[in-house]
Amino acid sequence: MKDKVIERLESFGYQGAEEDDGLISFCIAKVTAYIKNDCNLREVPEGLIPFAVDMVCGEVLSTKKVFAPDTITQIDFDRAIKQVQTGDTVVSFSDSSQTPEQRFDSFTSYLISNGEMQLSCFRRLRW
Repeated sequence: MKDKVIERLESFGYQGAEEDDGLISFCIAKVTAYIKNDCNLREVPEGLIPFAVDMVCGEVLSTKKVFAPDTITQIDFDRAIKQVQTGDTVVSFSDSSQTPEQRFDSFTSYLISNGEMQLSCFRRLRW
């Protein structure tokens, strides 16, 4: 999953992913533990991997913004996504009253929470 996370981060314009090996590993462990605990599973199902990758990317970018904001300067906050469409659901971030940083925060929040609805499809009962 680490290679997919690095590839996804680079698609956002973040080029320091290889140096953040420890942070990425921690975020992968955090997200996979969350998914396994929430769904009562031993492994993350293949169908949740894309959502897990986005959740990890959101965690990494949020952490970098808080603790090392100078390392994410290559990400153009003005280029932060303005609209996301998944199936028939559209989320728009192009509010002109938002600063580029607020759009970035909205985008990372979207990455972290986007897979929440998908978890219920894989949830097992606890006894």
